[in-house]
Amino acid sequence: MGEFPSDGTLKKYEYEHRYANFHFWRTYDQKELDLVIEGNGALSGYEIKLRDSAAKVSKLWLDTYKSEVRVITKEALPAVLEPNTLPG
Repeated sequence: MGEFPSDGTLKKYEYEHRYANFHFWRTYDQKELDLVIEGNGALSGYEIKLRDSAAKVSKLWLDTYKSEVRVITKEALPAVLEPNTLPG
């Protein structure tokens, strides 16, 4: 997908005084998540794909961080990245 959370999403977080850290996660053996949001002491993982069927969630992430991973399709991305749907 190549893009990180939109500038608008980050500015809206700042404007609403909601603080979260935005990251990506990758291991040495190339397991990865496209977006990790850290807020309110919790981690939320997001895998961004063109189609739901292409998503693979790393068992290592699930076992290590005990956090769910949401699969986000291209069409749903703008709605999912609204601050009221994210931790923080």
